[in-house]
Amino acid sequence: MALAAVGAGARPSRETAIAMAGGLGVVGALAPGAAAFVVATSPGPGHHGGGQPIFKPGFGGHAGHYVYPDAVPPHLPSWALALALGAAAALLYAGGAALHRRCPERLRLGGPVRLMVGVLACGAALGSHAEAASAHAVLLQASPRAGTSPATAPPRVVLRFSEPVEILRAGDVSVVDARGRVVNDGRAQTEARDPRVVAIPLRTRLEPESYTVRWRAISADSHTVTGALVFGVAGARLKPPVLRPAGGLSETAAPAVDARFAELATLMLLLALVVFRAAVWGPAAASAGAATLEAGRRAYWRAFWSVAALAGVAEAWVLAAKSAVAYGTSLGAAFADPTTAYRLVAASRFGDLLGWRGALLCALVAVGFWEWTAERARPAAPAGRRAPQAALAALSLGALITIATQGHASQAPVAPLSVAVDSVHLAAVGVWIGGLPCLLFVLSAAPRPQARASLRRFSRLAAVAFAAVAATGVLRALGELSSPAQLWSTAYGHSLLAKVALLVPIAALALRTRRAMTAGAVRTVCRNVQVEVVVGATVILVAALLVAQAPGR
Repeated sequence: MALAAVGAGARPSRETAIAMAGGLGVVGALAPGAAAFVVATSPGPGHHGGGQPIFKPGFGGHAGHYVYPDAVPPHLPSWALALALGAAAALLYAGGAALHRRCPERLRLGGPVRLMVGVLACGAALGSHAEAASAHAVLLQASPRAGTSPATAPPRVVLRFSEPVEILRAGDVSVVDARGRVVNDGRAQTEARDPRVVAIPLRTRLEPESYTVRWRAISADSHTVTGALVFGVAGARLKPPVLRPAGGLSETAAPAVDARFAELATLMLLLALVVFRAAVWGPAAASAGAATLEAGRRAYWRAFWSVAALAGVAEAWVLAAKSAVAYGTSLGAAFADPTTAYRLVAASRFGDLLGWRGALLCALVAVGFWEWTAERARPAAPAGRRAPQAALAALSLGALITIATQGHASQAPVAPLSVAVDSVHLAAVGVWIGGLPCLLFVLSAAPRPQARASLRRFSRLAAVAFAAVAATGVLRALGELSSPAQLWSTAYGHSLLAKVALLVPIAALALRTRRAMTAGAVRTVCRNVQVEVVVGATVILVAALLVAQAPGR
């Protein structure tokens, strides 16, 4: 960005400073997601000998690979260097052109020269890169079984879970005696052929006493599962389990739930912004004056950049919260020590999907920047150009699909269909509830004819989205609950009922809002939409809590 400003001949000014600060804010917010993508997709690290390998399952049909605990972290792969260099050069040229148009005083430095200088500078910077220092898995079977005391000491303990699990640290799965001393003979690891099975080798001679098996692992649906069981040797009397000191966040702790809420809300808002502009504001403002169109365009891009930056911050927050849950630390400690996040991204399916989500956000910002510069040079239609707006919508939807792919739907019966249904559910909620703040802004700031037309169009769009939310919500509930009684007998069922109880008044308010606008009561309409926004945000918050609860199936 600094090279772009110099190449464009930008003189120090308040306008240039604001543009630079805003751009740096967006780039900085997306940096953790971009780093997660590089770590998640980098080649396996080099092995230096010693230590038991950990099998990292793949996702989406990929085979997975082994990761060694004493391995040297991988260098940035060559394809990532080429991609970063190309993206930097393209954005540098576009940024310089944008600043060139905005600044009245310019240097006569041509585009090719500016591009070449930027490529050489970025290449030098990248060349100096140094190496980097049933939903919720449930225990189905254990050998030896909990509460038993076999006559002879078993050679190993075998745990079989309901879905694949991943072990992040050597001490997360262990066997200890009654005084808390570890009796493992090596590191616990998942089986390569069946990552649902964890084997813990034991010492050859165990004393006749009580032993505790305790575990902390990441399940395939990205949640942390913990537990313990007790067995004895040679008929020894069983004692209470020896548990590790409690600490760290839990999946249902306020910081973890708030992080997921921020993630869901920002990703839904990104999709809602694009859809609202294309399907609501664009047709409604087709006959508006130039001043109204320019004000709408500025408002759209300001909202887009703000929400994109908040989405990047939310992903970093989610990564820190998940690291704190997985490693049993506090949120502050997870932020202060990025190595925990590095290990989580490098050795878990959650990290893979978070990395791809970060890449989609970066691509979204790149396309948005390109379209923003094009619209500044030559004002487009109120709905924007079709191809770039379709690309923005597709990238926003892709980010929501990665949310569905890492959650409960990925481990439900007929997983591909469940993920597809959950993706439609998230997208419909985003278009409906995420479009409410957009509608509120239009009603309060746009001229009366455009406000009325926008409300009529959004009402039709929201009706379709509500139908999709209801249909997909019922299908997802059927896949996650084994009986209707679980609606009132489980915490997951309680959260589902809470979502339904909140969605009904939103639909009633929406109907009342449409009737009020017909009568011309703008204040009443705005007040109703404000209530809808608050209740809709509460629905998303309940959904963020629902993600952390175990379904009934």
